[in-house]
Amino acid sequence: MGGAGGAGGQGGAACGPCGDHASCDASGACVCDDGYVNDSGDCVDLDECIEQLDDCHPTAACANTIGSFTCACPPGTVGDPKTGCEERFVEITAAAYHTCARRMDNSIFCFGAGGGGRLGNGLGANQSAPVQAGAADNWIRVVAGSAHTCGIKKTGTLWCWGTNNLGQLGLGYTDNQTLPQYLSLERTFSSVAAGDNHSCAVESDGGLFCFGRNQAGQLGIGNLDNKLDLSPVSVDPLAATPDKDWKEVFAGRDTTCATKQDGRLYCWGQNNELQVAKAGGGSVNAPFLVETAPMAADADWQAASIGFTTCAVKKDGRLYCWGRGNEGQLGTPLGAANATPVAIGAGKVWKRVRVNAWHICALDDQSALHCWGRNHAAQISGDAPGWVTAPIDVAPGTKWLDFAVGVVHSGGVTSDGRVLTWGSRLFGQLGDGAMSLWPAIANIGADTTFSSVAAYGESGCAVNGAGELRCWGNNESGQLGFGDNKTRAAPDKLDFEAVAKAALGRQHTCIITATGKLACSGRNAQGQLGRGTNTPATSFAEILKTAKPYETLLWKEIAAGEEHNCAIATNGSLWCWGRSNEGQVGMKNPALGNLIQVELVTGEAPPTDWVSVAAGQFHTCATRATGSLWCWGRNVEGQIGNGMPAAGKTAPYSLGDDWKGPVAAGVNHTCALKKDGALWCWGRNANNQIGDNTAVDRPSPVKIGAATDWSFVVAGNASTCAGKASGGLQCWGANNVGQLGLGDTGQRKVPTALAGAFVAATLGFSHGCGVTQAGNLACWGSGEIGQNARGDGLAFAPVPIAASY
Repeated sequence: MGGAGGAGGQGGAACGPCGDHASCDASGACVCDDGYVNDSGDCVDLDECIEQLDDCHPTAACANTIGSFTCACPPGTVGDPKTGCEERFVEITAAAYHTCARRMDNSIFCFGAGGGGRLGNGLGANQSAPVQAGAADNWIRVVAGSAHTCGIKKTGTLWCWGTNNLGQLGLGYTDNQTLPQYLSLERTFSSVAAGDNHSCAVESDGGLFCFGRNQAGQLGIGNLDNKLDLSPVSVDPLAATPDKDWKEVFAGRDTTCATKQDGRLYCWGQNNELQVAKAGGGSVNAPFLVETAPMAADADWQAASIGFTTCAVKKDGRLYCWGRGNEGQLGTPLGAANATPVAIGAGKVWKRVRVNAWHICALDDQSALHCWGRNHAAQISGDAPGWVTAPIDVAPGTKWLDFAVGVVHSGGVTSDGRVLTWGSRLFGQLGDGAMSLWPAIANIGADTTFSSVAAYGESGCAVNGAGELRCWGNNESGQLGFGDNKTRAAPDKLDFEAVAKAALGRQHTCIITATGKLACSGRNAQGQLGRGTNTPATSFAEILKTAKPYETLLWKEIAAGEEHNCAIATNGSLWCWGRSNEGQVGMKNPALGNLIQVELVTGEAPPTDWVSVAAGQFHTCATRATGSLWCWGRNVEGQIGNGMPAAGKTAPYSLGDDWKGPVAAGVNHTCALKKDGALWCWGRNANNQIGDNTAVDRPSPVKIGAATDWSFVVAGNASTCAGKASGGLQCWGANNVGQLGLGDTGQRKVPTALAGAFVAATLGFSHGCGVTQAGNLACWGSGEIGQNARGDGLAFAPVPIAASY
């Protein structure tokens, strides 16, 4: 019993006796010792942790002890528990839009896109900060597929989770799994790999098994049949017994590679980019031996990785790549695909290599990380151009333990166990607590004088009241005109003369200046810059005019498609140039990089009363002062509106004389306003982009609703928006990344109102922007490549992930 003793303290009386864990204080009263509290006369242990009386750092764990407490850094973390604990990791993996890392305590944490349950935390939601996959802490390997994840535990058991629609989890059924599920508790595995929709694993006895989708032969079983269960892979698919000498397996998208114990490397599956190293393309449904030269029979391969390009490291540290080379993956600018392995980074000794769709990273023997390939989302470095054709050190001075590459992001574990990531934040795959998917409208910056905005693909530009052009988004081909190939995550002012209008194509931009000049910048493979050549450019320059029939013309309207443009001169004539394979520039082909005047009927004088023009991916539509609307070019999806969709060039077709501009051309659909203010659309409708409450393609114009107060219409990839005379804006169609600006990602079958009032709007492939009645620039949708202009879509340099405890 604790309690007061006899009289003491003042007056000289003695204190005590005091009970357990109590003693006299200066006043002669019995008080509980430090670490104890009086409870009905007894001194009982005080739980400093529950009472929050400890001095442990918030990142540390407090544990109560008798009469005291202790502070300790939790498993998987290091540091001083009084000043702070930091997590430490040993492994990282990445897929298209999610990332997972194994902590030093062998627990797994994932972040990014969560659809299908691929993060393994029991949910299917996106997570911009790390969440634990399951509750286990005995993992020794983790790999990420496109929308699923697999891991191996210390016991050797194989577990998978996430999307399972094609059996890629190997569970024998197709239900998605939001928590790790074991494939078998009787079998053990030493290696696992995950592709887009298939997985493969090497059993401890050397057998190789694959499961999931097999449309390209990626399972390596000699046929194209999908498999829900583990299916054995042999060099000879007809062998009576499966091979037992496999060592390690690697998977990417729809292709697989694996090494044998003796160092041979075999690949199989999708070979459209020659990533299997077999000439001829197509698909390869059984293991194919990779050789650096005919009959070389290389038997010194160590590890491989696969995207559209495949790369592999030899045991002596040499690195070879083969397959796609269009973005510099094979060490040459815009190189063609190659089935023969090409040596990369000669003179360096390489330890590991990782590949995804368009870029590659490799670790050298000095623990420096080098990357190359496509860099449109800063997935290599924000300081590098859009295409990097030779390995560059992505973070000079940093030592790396492990690394991973996604489609538009990369990440790595430093030598001291920290996880750093860079590139796109679209679904939170950087794990730094940020996400660049914004399905609701957001004003961009403070400038309130914008008058027009234009977008295509993943880029955008806007003109303000002073004629200043500001552009953002993808700039890998120099299409934004800044003199470089670096992506912009927010609007950047262009140093050029005053601009009146801008139009963006797939990877080029054309502008009309305030004085009526026509200038273009960007990709030019089809002569779309109008300079008489196919030489690309990263800065705006006026079209070639000397000795041309349009030499003296000034311009008032401009439209850009995938790789072609059309412009209306101040005299009302219409001219087109660029790619002409589908007749999108008219029925006559211009000389490369030269403008040609559009004729409606061969031999007749071209009209000179054009008032508006729109360019789709491979088709064009334009209106005349008479009210007639004409369309020409590709018509496979009915985008010309002639009621007879068909392959091949379609000559200019008249849709009647009761239209008013401007007309809108999406990738494969078209919309226009009639003189009575009604809205009509036609063409492809798989994503409800027509807006007639169906998903049926419309080869002839159909009226959208009963309203007759529409003022303008714009079309994107598979989405459409139209403005009302009152300023209201309504959108419909594809909305998977919020490109409709409605605050969610649900597709719409009919026009649906956005918040706010707009005088102009535009749609890219996965984003939208508008100019409000107050002159504000507002954008929404994907920020994967900075296209939503918010400025937070990309991390141009490595950033640390957020704490996950």
